[in-house]
Amino acid sequence: MKVEGILPFHDYAWRNDHSNPIVFDENAERTIAVTSGGNEYSAVKLTDEQNDFDNWSKLLRPQSQAIARCLQRRAVNLLTGQTFSATIGNAQ
Repeated sequence: MKVEGILPFHDYAWRNDHSNPIVFDENAERTIAVTSGGNEYSAVKLTDEQNDFDNWSKLLRPQSQAIARCLQRRAVNLLTGQTFSATIGNAQ
């Protein structure tokens, strides 16, 4: 799964005298391995007439979204069910 990079922003003053050049950043994506232990699916029963005359491909998006919701909920449930230790700030 590709994870988009996070870019910083910069401020450039109006009518700048160009003493501060424009700063260019590099965008870096990360790839994270994702596995699923289930066999998720979405099925819609179509009549022969719907299959022959209707645009059945319009079902691809809602079915893909249904699978995505299932995987998202499983991921959230897995993460929220864990105990994480974290240090915030410079606590000593």
